[in-house]
Amino acid sequence: MLRLGLDDAGELLTLQWAAYVPEAIRYHDLAMPPLTQTLGELHSELADPDVIALGVRENGRLIGSVRMHRVGDAARLSRLIVAPDRQGEGLGSRLLLAAESVFPTTTAITLFTGEFSERTLELYHRHGYTETHRTPAHGYYLVHLSKHLAELEQADFLRAVAATPWEENLEARSWDEANLVSAMDPWEPGE
Repeated sequence: MLRLGLDDAGELLTLQWAAYVPEAIRYHDLAMPPLTQTLGELHSELADPDVIALGVRENGRLIGSVRMHRVGDAARLSRLIVAPDRQGEGLGSRLLLAAESVFPTTTAITLFTGEFSERTLELYHRHGYTETHRTPAHGYYLVHLSKHLAELEQADFLRAVAATPWEENLEARSWDEANLVSAMDPWEPGE
């Protein structure tokens, strides 16, 4: 997992288009924002200090990405995307888990997706997100979901303990939040 920046914008936009074209066809909406976002708009988004973009590369190719936007005490997850030829391999879950650790002091994470994106909705439900409401879009509904901090703290703790050798698990229980976040830093080199 790596942090993406302005230098990655062109490749990120290409990945975004590739991932959203099948969705746009499914929704009969070729004007959905992920397909109309310009390179300049993406540059502005990535330059915002309250936005962090994460990505996964394989052999130099960007194959997945997610963006987190700090909004007060909460965070908004957006553009969780995986290259079409790499979907179904667990990359979406990996990106989602990394994104949840980006802003450790947030009270909640919110997001939305389309009502016909069954696999995406299943992913979010599997990771503890619950539907809050729906809003109309262009002939379909956007499903808004959220996950609250208490759920994030428990999930982070369980991931940290699961990733620690058994002998070190007792020490992990005494860690404070800063140490847990440091231990799970999504920007570790070499991943």
